[in-house]
Formats: sequence, C-alpha cells, structure tokens
Amino acid sequence: MPNMLSDGMAWLDGERRSHMSDWVSYQRGAVTHPTRATPSRSAFEVQDANGVIERWESRDFVISIIDLPFATPERGDRITETHGAVVLTYEVMAPRGMPVWQWDAFRTAVRIHTKLVGEV
Repeated sequence: MPNMLSDGMAWLDGERRSHMSDWVSYQRGAVTHPTRATPSRSAFEVQDANGVIERWESRDFVISIIDLPFATPERGDRITETHGAVVLTYEVMAPRGMPVWQWDAFRTAVRIHTKLVGEV
C-alpha cells in the first residue's frame, strides 16, 4: 500500500518548486550553480552565558533535494537573489549552537538559514 502522506509531500514539494520558487545562485567557493528556491524566514532566540537573550532572524531558502547543487549546505556558502536591479547576497549561517539547515518532514527539501551580507 502506498504511503499517502509521503506521496502528498512529494506532490506538494513539486507544486512549491513550480509555483512558489525563483531562480537564485548558490555558491560554494569558486563554484556557482543556478537553482530554484522558495524564500522564507526563521526567528531564533539564543541565550548567551551571561543570560542575555539574543533574537536572531534569518532569511531562509527552501530548496528541493533534487535541486540542491551540493550534498548538504555548509556554513559560509552564499545564495544570491535578484530583485529587479538589486542583487542581494546571503551567507549560510545560524546562531551559535544552531544548525545552518534542516530537513523537511520527509526529506524532500532543506531549509537553509542565511543572513544578508551584501547588496548591489
């Protein structure tokens, strides 16, 4: 018997890729790949050793594993997106102790956490 939830998630991922994503450039070192990504955001609260709570918001990119240019995202990778004449560059990063990416429930896509590092 087929797994309806898994099949549904695969269908939903395909619909997200087709109707809710834009072209971005994913860069690691000197290698750049065009790929489709859905923009999103995450908010974190991290407490430091002194008890100070830091709020951290990231620009996330959801990328299907079939579109991911490398096996897994790595801290320091860059994602560039273009809005009209404005080019925004984001670096893959997350607050200390937090992962820079995470799987979706059925491992059909990854959510990559980034911060804006450049605008031209």
